[in-house]
Amino acid sequence: MSFFNVKALAVATATSAAALFSTAAQAVEIEYWQYFFDARVQAMETLIENFQNANPDITVKMTHFPYADYRTKVAAAIPAGEGPDVVQLFYGWLNDYVAADLIQPLPADVFPASKIDEEFFPMVQAMKDGDAYWALPTAVRSLALFYNER
Repeated sequence: MSFFNVKALAVATATSAAALFSTAAQAVEIEYWQYFFDARVQAMETLIENFQNANPDITVKMTHFPYADYRTKVAAAIPAGEGPDVVQLFYGWLNDYVAADLIQPLPADVFPASKIDEEFFPMVQAMKDGDAYWALPTAVRSLALFYNER
């Protein structure tokens, strides 16, 4: 990527996740959880609709919780086997989620570290441990602006 494009990134992430969970001509449902932030909910609703139109055998069910309750709900649901297939987390929580065994690394065959290293800004490497990435950014807000000088 020559610039940070949240929409393209989210679509690519959703497409890759779908490839991971789908099998040929078999209906699949992916459960996605996030904390409530109105702009993010609206953006994800649009992305999910576009994704489902392009992938009619895949349904994405989005569930969101108030920010104050989100970490507790995720921490309780995953060990109980009731958690989502895909979870949105604040990057500052990553180490806690890894330590608590709440998430697993992204599959290297779908999310090759070399490709992520090549196409994403170096700050994304904060989500990498060894040769594996544990998460990729999809935020609709940013604390930095990146642009292509060319």
